[in-house]
Amino acid sequence: MLDTPQDKVFDRLSTFSTHPVRVEFVSRLGLLSPSIVEQLDEAVRVLLRTDLKKAESLAEAAMAIAEKLGDKTSLAYASRAKANAFWFLGKNLQASEMNEKAIAFFEEAGKTVEAGRTLSTSIQPLILLGEYDRALGAAERARKIFVAVDDTVRLARLDINFGNIFHRQDRFSEALDCYQRAYSQLAPDKDAEGIIAALHNVAVCLIALNENE
Repeated sequence: MLDTPQDKVFDRLSTFSTHPVRVEFVSRLGLLSPSIVEQLDEAVRVLLRTDLKKAESLAEAAMAIAEKLGDKTSLAYASRAKANAFWFLGKNLQASEMNEKAIAFFEEAGKTVEAGRTLSTSIQPLILLGEYDRALGAAERARKIFVAVDDTVRLARLDINFGNIFHRQDRFSEALDCYQRAYSQLAPDKDAEGIIAALHNVAVCLIALNENE
C-alpha cells in the first residue's frame, strides 16, 4: 500500500498540521507501526530535493507516530527524518541536535549500520556550524561501522564527506585526495549521484589549488 513516497496515504498525511490529527489518521487506517515511521524517513530523504514543504510535514508525522509508539527504533528514524528536514531548511543547530538523538536511539536499538548512516549525514550540518572536530569524529565513527560490514559504497560516499570537511578548512590537497578516492570507488557501482558530487568537488579543488599556486 505504501510502496512509494507519492502514495496517496502519504500525500494525505502531509496535509495535516497537528500531531493529534496525524496520529488519528494513521490509527484509523491501522498504520500505527514502526515500519510506517521507517517508510516516512525514507520518503523524507527522497522528497527533500523536490518538495521541502511536504518533506517537512512528513518528518513531523514520523515524529508524531514515533512518540505515540515510544520504541527506540521508531524514535531513531523519526529523529533522523526531522534532522534531514532541519538541514535542508538551513537550521543546522537543530539538525545536529536531532542527529545526535537519532544516533543514540539507533545504537540503543542495536541498529549499528543505521547509526553509521546517520553519523555520515550528520557531518554536513556540523561543518556548516564550524564544528570540524565533531564532524571528523562522526566521520571516523561511521568509517569503522562501514568497514566492519564491508560497505564500499557508503565508505566512498563517506570519503566525500571527509573531503567536505577538509575543503571547508581550505585544505584542498587533502580534500582532493578524498574526492578522487570516492570517485574511483563509486564509478564501478555506477552511483550517479555520488559520482557527480565527487567529480564536481574534484573540479572545485583543482581550481582552488591552481589559484593558490
